[in-house]
Amino acid sequence: MPSNNKPNKITIRMYNVCFGDCFLLTFHYSGKKKFHIIMDFGSSQSPIKSKSKKNLFNEVGQDIAQNIQDDSYAIVVSHRHSDHIAGFGDMDEDTESFFKRNKPKLVIQPWTENPDIPADATSAPLHLKSITNHILMLREMQNIASLISQQMKQIQMLNYFRAEDVDLIEYLKELNISNAKAVALLIELSKNKRGTYIHYGSNSGLEKHLKGVQISVLGPPSLEQSEEIKNKVTKHDEFWMFQAQSINRAPSACKNWFVNADVYEPDKFPLPSKWIIQHVNSTNLEQLFNIVTILDKALNNTSVILLFEIGKHMLLFPGDAQIENWDYALFSGPDAEQNQALLKNVTIYKVGHHGSRNATPHTLWDLFQNKSENADNKRRLKTLLSTKPGKHGKKKDKTEVPRSTLVKALDDNSELHSTDDLAKGEWYADIKIDL
Repeated sequence: MPSNNKPNKITIRMYNVCFGDCFLLTFHYSGKKKFHIIMDFGSSQSPIKSKSKKNLFNEVGQDIAQNIQDDSYAIVVSHRHSDHIAGFGDMDEDTESFFKRNKPKLVIQPWTENPDIPADATSAPLHLKSITNHILMLREMQNIASLISQQMKQIQMLNYFRAEDVDLIEYLKELNISNAKAVALLIELSKNKRGTYIHYGSNSGLEKHLKGVQISVLGPPSLEQSEEIKNKVTKHDEFWMFQAQSINRAPSACKNWFVNADVYEPDKFPLPSKWIIQHVNSTNLEQLFNIVTILDKALNNTSVILLFEIGKHMLLFPGDAQIENWDYALFSGPDAEQNQALLKNVTIYKVGHHGSRNATPHTLWDLFQNKSENADNKRRLKTLLSTKPGKHGKKKDKTEVPRSTLVKALDDNSELHSTDDLAKGEWYADIKIDL
């Protein structure tokens, strides 16, 4: 007879939100008792052409609300990227009001989202200055992502560049804007001690709500534990200030330097000037790409990594964590050996960063002992991949997402559930696990 203090089944609903993550985990107990976890809610665009992104968020939000109804639930936000949080700021009023009326038991976010950390590094206590500097740097970088819009409008007027290069920068820029409305809702839902901001080894807060489930927080590390997650962000603090000033400077400001000069429209540049204009703008395009790529990586490395242990099953949800985030749990931290021994038993793996090459480290993949080519193996690893080919990276550079070699490994050695395999018009898939 199943125990009231231990789940007897788990249902994972994986929503097809294009390039993004949205999962609803339902833990079933005896007597029809349930506890739900909303694991991210975002998208870069609607995967179904007949729907706008707004309509998609409404439909997903309504479906989540209908499944939760009067049950208890929690929200886990892996990190701040729009393809993980945008839905929280773009629902219709009725759906949003459901979450405000039926507040979650808990809202879990990475430590970098804690609104109580002092915003001014100069007035913070000494031990907080490194932390506040890091958070301020992330915020400044997101401001720059928004300012890049001005540059992109100018670049799109010119015909010097491949559309795919311009589209990639535009996509990365959109991914990294701050999503103020979503952040505001999450802060509101976190009030009255419902919010918890976690780092490696901390208590997730879920333990008292998920009876019979053990939860390990494997990331992100705090700055005191590992500075790897901030190296590419704060190596040149002045760089971000310089870029903000440069991008924000109006192009017309230079006209006063050449009062009597001729002015040309972009499509009527004199022939001798076209070569230098093309190369100057090409350098600008490359710099913009580097900026949004660094920000993309920096925010991914603030991702929450959660490991759920229920009986013989282990569920691993690592958000978009990349190798700098994984490094502490797998290699440099004091519990690395114990973590590796624990991760060997993973039975359900949410594939990191939509299948990118650097979010499923070889060490992690090699650890999974439940990999099997035998489709009849009842203990065979289940993998969940929410992705959309063509949105990120380039195949010729071996940076495409999802990475083709990784998808093949997943398909050959696990029971792969991918949103990309859903039939046209299908916008979710249910994965059921009997415990």
